[in-house]
Amino acid sequence: MVDSATDSKFLALVATNDDKLGQLIAAMLTPLGFNVHLIRPGESRGKHINDFALLIIDGDPVYPINNIEPAIVVISPSNHIAAYDDGADLVINKPLEANVFLARIRSVLRRYGIRL
Repeated sequence: MVDSATDSKFLALVATNDDKLGQLIAAMLTPLGFNVHLIRPGESRGKHINDFALLIIDGDPVYPINNIEPAIVVISPSNHIAAYDDGADLVINKPLEANVFLARIRSVLRRYGIRL
């Protein structure tokens, strides 16, 4: 697990098996005020899921996402329609283009009343 600076305003949970992708996402989100927690898909989150403002899942979700509160971003699932039907707010494909990825994250978070 990687934590960003202690003055962060929001928590983000990133579930990925790709350490480089996890570090990249953490590096993009930390300057926006996120404390980023990296886990492997299916691994214990350590905190209650609703403590997070943002959940980013790399690949297919391995636990139910349809009844949780954070904004949910799914990266390159095997079935985009299923990801949206299961509760994803945004589905995005790899490779991630940093500026577009962050703009889309900000857009989703605004719908949750979070302004970065």
